[in-house]
Amino acid sequence: MFLAKWLIQNCDLLFLNTKKSMLQKILNILKIEKPGNFIEKIGNFIENKIKPIFTTLLYLRVPLTIALFSLLLFVFVDQTLDIYRSIALENDIDKATISTLFVTILSILVWYSGRLLEYKKKTKNQLWLRRLPRLLGAVSLASLSLGIVRANSAAPNFFLNCWFIICCTATIMVFLFFINRRNLFKSENALGFLKLNNVLAVEYDNQGLFSDRFENIFVNVAYILFSGFSLPIIASNSKTSIGVIAIFILGILVNGILLLWHREQKLDILILYLISLAANFIFLFKMPTVALVNNIGTVSIVAISLSVMVVVFATIYHWGIENKIPALTAIILLLLISSLLNLNDNHQIRQLATKANRELPTLETSFDKWLASREDFEKYREQDKPYPVYLVSAQGGGIFAAYHASTALSKLHDSLPNF
Repeated sequence: MFLAKWLIQNCDLLFLNTKKSMLQKILNILKIEKPGNFIEKIGNFIENKIKPIFTTLLYLRVPLTIALFSLLLFVFVDQTLDIYRSIALENDIDKATISTLFVTILSILVWYSGRLLEYKKKTKNQLWLRRLPRLLGAVSLASLSLGIVRANSAAPNFFLNCWFIICCTATIMVFLFFINRRNLFKSENALGFLKLNNVLAVEYDNQGLFSDRFENIFVNVAYILFSGFSLPIIASNSKTSIGVIAIFILGILVNGILLLWHREQKLDILILYLISLAANFIFLFKMPTVALVNNIGTVSIVAISLSVMVVVFATIYHWGIENKIPALTAIILLLLISSLLNLNDNHQIRQLATKANRELPTLETSFDKWLASREDFEKYREQDKPYPVYLVSAQGGGIFAAYHASTALSKLHDSLPNF
């Protein structure tokens, strides 16, 4: 009885001493004499290791944002996964190759933009933090690989497996390129006008973010792509329309501005303009209306858009830092105000004039009309046989459901013309 009473009176003290003993053992293992020192070390770790990472990523906000956008669009958008499956169903090697190529270019531009921003930063980071642009550059290609894995997990396909292996290989090769680029940039490893050390250099005299030669090439390539998307459509009605003339004038203006900025690059700009002009004539007279869009695919178009965005916004961002003007913030505010005031709503669909009292046919009427149009219907009636009718439903979302159903039905029709 006495022992029980003593335990009740002293259990709190025993429990407290036990907790103190366990805490002291933990602190001894961590080689910390006092709890205050442990908290101080955590604070120092956050200050010296974690904070620099977030500070660097904040400074690299443009390539970081584009990398995150590519991760979102290539992995987590269901319509994109449907596009991967559509390419696989068609066994479209060309479109898969072109898509991978443009995403590779996007990865290189994300890395290069981040590399230049980091190189031109006035306060230098620790060496390991300067490697963050490499990781950001690898995100786009890695996202394409992950997206293909997600598409393949729902509908396994041999083509998707092969495409995934190619994308993984491309990701590794691009990352190795980021690491060993200096050996490739040597003058003896490149030729004349397209020397890599002149195109993707980080050390040059001008005050802009990118080198003069890179700007000349990038602007003309962007112009050629814009012309390839637009010119065949505009010229479908008339090859001498105002829109066609405007695109040709745009090429002159673009290269004229480049000439004013980079007078020492006259020959390079002239060569690039002649290439752009030749491409315009090909688009005008030889290319079908939507040939370029159909051949390169949706994934490539998204990659091209993100590539242009990372270069343009990185340039604006760097210019704002150099001149102490929040240019990027101002652009974002203008976009938000424009959206809030609905100033950028140009998505209205042009509608044809319709009769006010137009009545839609019923399901029975439409079915009877379709049945009467069948050429072999009378043959079945004469033989007193029921006429076969198939109801088709499509599973999936959007483009994949439509594409899969239309492909299956067209294959059946090729094998059975009466189907």
